[in-house]
Amino acid sequence: VGYAHPYFHAAKRRNCFHPETEIQYRTAGGEWRDGDIESLVEDRLVDPETDDFGAEIQNLRETIEVPSIDSDGKRTVQRVDAVSKHPSTDHLITIETEQGREITVTPDHAMLRWDDGPQEVDAMMLEIGDTIPAPHGERRRETVSETVSEATGLHGDGGSVQLDEITSIQYVESEVDYTYCLTVSGTHTLVANDLFVAQCDGDEDCVMLLLDGLLNFSKCFLPDKR
Repeated sequence: VGYAHPYFHAAKRRNCFHPETEIQYRTAGGEWRDGDIESLVEDRLVDPETDDFGAEIQNLRETIEVPSIDSDGKRTVQRVDAVSKHPSTDHLITIETEQGREITVTPDHAMLRWDDGPQEVDAMMLEIGDTIPAPHGERRRETVSETVSEATGLHGDGGSVQLDEITSIQYVESEVDYTYCLTVSGTHTLVANDLFVAQCDGDEDCVMLLLDGLLNFSKCFLPDKR
């Protein structure tokens, strides 16, 4: 029954970031780099699996790590298990903050709202005045040429986060064909456009959808006869 539900198919699409979203990541050699998520993903789609909804998923053999945040709000560094490319939704959401940060994601993309800690919430549920965790007090302007030691200080394990208040939320018509995602081990969070955000997890959404049918089950939904 769950597989026939339209929201199951919506969840499995796992749409995520605008292709120009900036991602910080560490290579196997220990070098920190900045780059757009489209390039990061496209360069690694060597032999991807394609699902029924047009998404291309590539499990990674090489070591790629990203700055992350755990459920207690503590900064950490986590490995990227897979990268993926997804057909874009018709509309995206652009979120702007008080300190000049901006990020564009699909409406159902998982964001982090701070409420005595990071709380996962769909982008469409965010409101002006909500705060989002960020790795720095001010919008970071360092370039890719920063040294490894400087990058480790910015993204390394431990330490607290800063908070940035949302000042604008706008729906915009998508001008791109594809959105992109990273699957982050453990925490399922990363830094995108200098904000801590969650990753979309279609499999988790599907499980929750199926559990909803079990938790809200009633005999009144059953037919009198087979």
